Amino acid sequence: MQQAGPAGYANDQPILGEVILRERGVPYRVGAAGTGGGEIRIGDSRPESPDASLTIEPGVTLRFTPQSSQASQILVMARYVDGTYEAQGALIAEGTAARPIVFTSAAATPAAGDWRGLYFKDVVDPRSSITHAVIEYAGGDSASIGVCLGSLGATNADADAALVLFLGSSSAPSRPFVSATRFSNSAGAGVYRQWQVTDVDFVTGNTFESIAGCWQTDVANDRNACPDPVVCER
Repeated sequence: MQQAGPAGYANDQPILGEVILRERGVPYRVGAAGTGGGEIRIGDSRPESPDASLTIEPGVTLRFTPQSSQASQILVMARYVDGTYEAQGALIAEGTAARPIVFTSAAATPAAGDWRGLYFKDVVDPRSSITHAVIEYAGGDSASIGVCLGSLGATNADADAALVLFLGSSSAPSRPFVSATRFSNSAGAGVYRQWQVTDVDFVTGNTFESIAGCWQTDVANDRNACPDPVVCER
C-alpha cells in the first residue's frame, strides 16, 4: 500500500473568493521545502476586489515551511476604499473538541518561531472565527513594529506573536473571535493587539503554554501610549 504524504499548498496569488480546505486525512503543507517560507493570503486590499474567505474544516492540519527569506503565515487583508479600510478577507477555522484545527511547523524538529502565525491586517472581518484550534511554533519575525512591548524586558515593540492583530487605531475587533484554542511554543507573544483604547480580551477561554512573551500585549491608550510598566499576563 502506498503511503500518503503531506498535501501541498503553495500559491503566490491571494484568495479572492470562497475557498474551503477539506479534511483529507493528511496534513496540508504551506510552502515547499527549501523555499524559506510559504503564505496563504486572504484578500488583496484593492477596492475593486470581492470579499474573500478561507474556511478550514475540523480535523485539518496545516504545516508551515519555516521562514527565512519569505514570510510563512496566513495573512488576512482588509479592503482599502476611499481612504479607509473595510472588511474584505475572513478566516473561518472552526474545529471541534474531538477534531481540532492545527496550525504548526513543517520542520522535522519544530521550534518556537519557525513561522509567523496568523496575521490580521487593518480590519478584522466579523465573519472571522477561530475555535477549537492549536497554534504552535509560531511567533517568528513579523516584519512589523507596533506600539506596546510584547514581553517584559523587550527593547522595542516587535509585533511578533502567534496571532498578530495589526489594526487601525480605532479598529478594535468587535469581539474576541478566538475561543477554545491552545497557543503553544511562540517565540514572541501569544496575541499582539495593535489598536487603541478598547480592551478586547483574547486570553479568557483560551490556553497558553511555553509562550516566550506575554500571553497578550497591552492596548495603547487614546494618546497611543502604553502602560508603564508593561502589564504582561503570563
